Amino acid sequence: MNRGQVKSLISNTLKRLGSKYAHKNAVKLLFWTGYVESRYEYIHQLNDGPAKSFWQFEPQSAVSCVQNYLKYRKVVREHCARATMTDIKLWESEDLHVWSWVLEHNMAVAIIMARLKYWRSPQPLPTNIDEAGSMWKTTYNSSKGKGTVAKFKSLISNINK
Repeated sequence: MNRGQVKSLISNTLKRLGSKYAHKNAVKLLFWTGYVESRYEYIHQLNDGPAKSFWQFEPQSAVSCVQNYLKYRKVVREHCARATMTDIKLWESEDLHVWSWVLEHNMAVAIIMARLKYWRSPQPLPTNIDEAGSMWKTTYNSSKGKGTVAKFKSLISNINK
């Protein structure tokens, strides 16, 4: 994995979405999330799980974002389509098969979905590994997920050396 290229991909994608989404702490959080979720080695969840992309985003979560957030925000949908060079219809789709394919094959879409997941959280962007681990667990991984804050911090500490 070339860290610089991955961080640049995240940063450039978020800038295309809009400057308010591209804060340096958001870029760092998404970089760390991708590393913890896949080590930037896997684009679909091992053992036939539903998660797709380096950010291991689930198609059902994408559909939920469409139904509960994007459906009510036309301008955001338009920004998502423009930033990813996709049709606006994607950002209105509630089709799990479409999201499964797109999340696995379009990194910009996966980055934006991961960013929207964090964006919708009432928590402020984290400023350090402890805050990032906590936000990742509560917002991204969920209380039902297998990940732990300790594992997050351990993995991120290792790549920051």
